[in-house]
Amino acid sequence: MFTEESRETIIRNRLKIIMFVIIAGFCIMFFRLGYLQIMRKDYYVKRSAGNRLHPVRLTPPRGMIYDRHGNLPIVDNETAFDVCVLPDKEDYIWRSDSRRKLIFEKLGIRPEDISMMLKESSNRIYEPVVIKENVDSNTAAYIGENNTHFPELIIKARPARNYEKIAPHIIGYTAPVSEEDLQNGYAMSDFIGRSGLEGAYEKYLRGDLGWRMVEVNTYGQVVRELPLPTDVKTGNNLYLTLDRNLQIKAEEIMQDKTGVLIAIDPRDGGVLAMVSKPDFDPSIFINADTGKEKSLVMKDENKPLLNRAIMGEYPPGSTFKIISATAALMEGKITEHTYFHCAGGLYIGNRMFRCHKSGGHGSVSIREALPKSCNVFFYNIAYRAGLTVPLIHKYAQMYGLGSKTGIDLPGEKKGNIPDKSRYRSDNVNMVIGQGAILVTPLQMANVISVLANRGFSYKPHFVDYSKSPQKPIENNETENTNGNSEINKPQILVDLRDKVPMEIIDLIRDSLLDVAKVGLCKDAKINDIKICGKTGTAQNPHGEAHAWYIGFAPYDNPRIVVVALVENSGLGSEKAAPIA
Repeated sequence: MFTEESRETIIRNRLKIIMFVIIAGFCIMFFRLGYLQIMRKDYYVKRSAGNRLHPVRLTPPRGMIYDRHGNLPIVDNETAFDVCVLPDKEDYIWRSDSRRKLIFEKLGIRPEDISMMLKESSNRIYEPVVIKENVDSNTAAYIGENNTHFPELIIKARPARNYEKIAPHIIGYTAPVSEEDLQNGYAMSDFIGRSGLEGAYEKYLRGDLGWRMVEVNTYGQVVRELPLPTDVKTGNNLYLTLDRNLQIKAEEIMQDKTGVLIAIDPRDGGVLAMVSKPDFDPSIFINADTGKEKSLVMKDENKPLLNRAIMGEYPPGSTFKIISATAALMEGKITEHTYFHCAGGLYIGNRMFRCHKSGGHGSVSIREALPKSCNVFFYNIAYRAGLTVPLIHKYAQMYGLGSKTGIDLPGEKKGNIPDKSRYRSDNVNMVIGQGAILVTPLQMANVISVLANRGFSYKPHFVDYSKSPQKPIENNETENTNGNSEINKPQILVDLRDKVPMEIIDLIRDSLLDVAKVGLCKDAKINDIKICGKTGTAQNPHGEAHAWYIGFAPYDNPRIVVVALVENSGLGSEKAAPIA
């Protein structure tokens, strides 16, 4: 039994313990508050500012793209609205209320989808993550007006590309950035030029990205913008050598065909029109909702994404006889007065090499052989006169074949010009543009430009450098720091003037002038305009022959070079020449 005195002692001891615990708790809390407010002051001030102040990425409008006339843009910008989620407010997306459910249904997205996007995003905690691109203005306005009901959602306006439906292979397209692009100064919400001029001139069209600092409330709404420098600059405009009306007409002509139609001004190398069919709609690469359309285009066996003008490699057929004629005349294998008899074919060994005219052309010289496209004449040049594969390769290279032209578009192919024989008859096939020879339509535009200019050609290009920024400096070029770069002037690509006598150039030019008079392409005649041209029918192991035509006009003062190629269509004189 406890006495009254012992009981009081126990109570006093317990009260002392309780008092000690309380005092110790206050001391710990006091020291903790002191530590947080004094020792950790800077850290928590930064954390507080981080919750209140948000940096916002500024994406300037991309530069617009104009044709040679500079009146209406081929590519301009429009405002697009994206729905974003603030990562630090992820918990809100799981709240079940009618308005939030309604807006998620309208966007066609579920909370778990948003959580996955946030998890996969490498953004910082305060940078909004795009969950839906290109919503309509009514949806954007509804979300903005009801922000207090779903504070995790914000609307971000950005400039988006608006493409006129012409020249897709030339213009290219923009698309969302990749993980690799994020390492080069891009943000998750940015778009980057992926092909065509959009890709080749990305750093000029893009402009300088920047940031602005805004203060937000607890709902993530901007309450004020801080007056800080942004260092943002709108992208530069590009002015092209392209002629809008000519491009539209060329696309109409090629609408139901597979092939290429090119027009170039030989006086400076500026491309007036370039059509590759089939083609595609570049706007499908802008929107995330067009994944099915993108997949169909990318899997299409007709390869609409392939720019056949610079990426398609074809046997040139009889258009190659321009090079063969130059080589034979230069090497003394023939002269202007050399004649060979064409009876419709020529036996070499036990194989018959046929001419397109079964009855033959009779006795012909180079002046008749070119306009009539007599194969037997050229077979004799290779077989009897001894025009070898290395010699054919030499002169093909002199005309720029086997090398890229360096046009300001990505993805150009260089073709193939063999320099050695594998079989006895290789030179016989090559002399008429068959065998292992492969060229691009743009390379053949350069070949005919050499004749148009009587011995030289300019590097083909799309951008008018006198109006637009300099093109990107390539590895083999040196930047001129005084501002007077030769890049702003037409650059000579091929120059035969010191290698091939003008008499030979003029002989070939005169022969091509007769093509529209007595040759195979009488359908390529235009009243009162002297036209030089050459047809070609290239055998194709995968189907019917490819039809070619290359030419220039007017004869005395050439202003336009035209190349037409129609795949799997038949004779060049019937299918390509009328188009040109």
